[in-house]
Amino acid sequence: MSLAADDRAASATFAADNDIFMRPRTGIALITALLLTACGGGGGNADYSPPPAPQPTSQDLANAKAAALTGTYEPSDHMLTLSWTDTFASGTPYRVELKQADGTWSPTDSVPASGSKSVITWHRSVATTIQLRIEAVLSGYTVVLQTAGGQQEVDVNPPTQHRPII
Repeated sequence: MSLAADDRAASATFAADNDIFMRPRTGIALITALLLTACGGGGGNADYSPPPAPQPTSQDLANAKAAALTGTYEPSDHMLTLSWTDTFASGTPYRVELKQADGTWSPTDSVPASGSKSVITWHRSVATTIQLRIEAVLSGYTVVLQTAGGQQEVDVNPPTQHRPII
């Protein structure tokens, strides 16, 4: 076989081998498989688990207790006042949450931080029995404030008003 014949045979073999790239579906499938292999995707990794969610530190829990959340209700104007000491780092906002009938908590208001160790107050008119709590909103997690007695929620039970029957 001559050198030219060997070149033609090699070219024919190369063309036949590369014909896979000429068929669109096969070529796309091959390219996709190669890309997934190159980036490490496609097969999953059973050993991977996401990093754990941030949890409150012992200092966070101490701050929540030191906040000494209180609630007072004034029946004459149906006004509830929640008060607590701003014990978290400067700039930490707070969230007021209302307990729903199904036991879940939903945000009702947000309160900006006022500065370390100052007293924060929140007011709301209340006519029915409700439970509220305050959360310090930190980076990636929240911490529920506590009363001096260690409770994490304030129960508000307005007195029922009896109207005379005329």
